[in-house]
Amino acid sequence: MRIALFRYNVSADAAKPYTSVIHVVWTTSEVPSRWNRSAISWPRMNPKFVYCHWNHTKLEWFVEDEYPSLLSTYLAYPYVIQRCDVAR
Repeated sequence: MRIALFRYNVSADAAKPYTSVIHVVWTTSEVPSRWNRSAISWPRMNPKFVYCHWNHTKLEWFVEDEYPSLLSTYLAYPYVIQRCDVAR
């Protein structure tokens, strides 16, 4: 497995998936400085939540690992927002 999905327990096969997860989807692994203050405040204000920062590559890997039958459809979407919606 390329990313530590077990850390976030977001696998479709997880026995008890988290209900308190903050998912952040951004193009890269770093949130732009313009949004950094907001991004930092979410986990600080919700210390019991799991914080998952996804970039496009990690989302693709997640779909490939967890939902391989959906991968070709996922990759065929013409807009990034469509792939983000599928991942959610």
